[in-house]
Amino acid sequence: MLMRRIEGFLTKRAYLWISLIIICVGMVLCGFDFFNNKVIMDTEERRIYQVSDPGALGDAFEKNKDRYNGNCFLLYGNVVNKKSSYKEFDLETDGGGKSITCSITDKQQTENIRNLKEGDRVKVYGKVSYGLTGRLNVKIDKVENAGDEAVSYDTYTLIGGQPVRKSGMAEKRFYSKNKDRSLEARFYIPSEWKAVEHDVVEEKLGSMEGYQYCLNNLGKREAYAESLFISYYDKSDVDINDRDKDKLIEEAIIRDILYPKDENKVITGFPLKSIKTYYGAKYKYYRSSYKTATGEKYSVEMIFQETENGFAVVTYVYKHENHIDDVMLVLRLMEAG
Repeated sequence: MLMRRIEGFLTKRAYLWISLIIICVGMVLCGFDFFNNKVIMDTEERRIYQVSDPGALGDAFEKNKDRYNGNCFLLYGNVVNKKSSYKEFDLETDGGGKSITCSITDKQQTENIRNLKEGDRVKVYGKVSYGLTGRLNVKIDKVENAGDEAVSYDTYTLIGGQPVRKSGMAEKRFYSKNKDRSLEARFYIPSEWKAVEHDVVEEKLGSMEGYQYCLNNLGKREAYAESLFISYYDKSDVDINDRDKDKLIEEAIIRDILYPKDENKVITGFPLKSIKTYYGAKYKYYRSSYKTATGEKYSVEMIFQETENGFAVVTYVYKHENHIDDVMLVLRLMEAG
């Protein structure tokens, strides 16, 4: 089995941590919960914005247009060339220089732009694209007064969220099992997560390489369990003739995690959703829900991302998604391929 056991996982106090994921004595799976193909780890509903300004962003685009086209940024700058329609203005780098055109797609933003004055320092959340004219454009998600806030590069945030510097996060890596031990994936976690981290293999919690983060044990400790698992599965564990059968391998991983006692279990509804994110990563989703012996309902959501020699697998187990913002940040910064 790839991962097993969960004794103590769903106790009210949730002080005992678990192995990897959700099968134990007393648990009853209650089927798949597809929610009309909605997912909690939704990269569009919970966009992560990289902090920058028009000058730095323009320089980045000149070096690698494809990497940044369609990506989400929080840009600082000064309002210039505001249009009388209140649907567009240019954002100029502090002190002058390069600018970027900012426009609305949501009419509710019109009033926000109407109240802006030439020279106002603002911060603009939005998706950046390279227009046919060769000029950068931002489709505004939100615009706010920036005051004297400093521009902190290497920083990421949700709208209204707490900015986090990538350089202040802890880096973790997965390597392939091939001879050259190539880097398959890397991810970054908030530094405080180290206190609730468990190595699946070293602590003999399962056989698939990965880490468990008991998020409910952060800070004041929540009453209900909430965990994020980040794992790597190497295709070298599969027969050489089956290594190109990605969907069957992924279904086997799901079966091994959720139904370790039923090798013949038919996995339906996978992938629930397949997307290419605004930052370029390709995800396949799976969802399930279950009840404990005491009737408490929990949800499980999984994301598969292909790497050169296997899969990065992110699994979120929750009753209340108290730490979903941090989960989305970790997901956004993961590098796999």
